[in-house]
Amino acid sequence: MPSADLLILKAVLHDWSDAKCAVILERCWQAM
Repeated sequence: MPSADLLILKAVLHDWSDAKCAVILERCWQAM
């Protein structure tokens, strides 16, 4: 993942619960 994408993802994930972040990250990993 390009570093800019990670910064954007970080800016989005800070508003979500740990459980939701885990789901989002799992789906990102599956898509790669």
